Amino acid sequence: MTVALHSSPADQILALQGPEGISDYISERTKRRQLSSIIRRLNADAKSDQTDVRRKAIQALGRLGFVND
Repeated sequence: MTVALHSSPADQILALQGPEGISDYISERTKRRQLSSIIRRLNADAKSDQTDVRRKAIQALGRLGFVND
């Protein structure tokens, strides 16, 4: 998996290719014990006043399988 480390978690997730890319991302972040902090960051960004930040965070959460109501 090649994901730029300097980009935001939302950008990293949106750049993933296919279901196996998402699965690998989740597995790797879980092994590193980083997934919950990434989800917290995406949730915070989903409430941002910045439209682009909010839109990307919501899309990234959707790609990870979280439903947005």
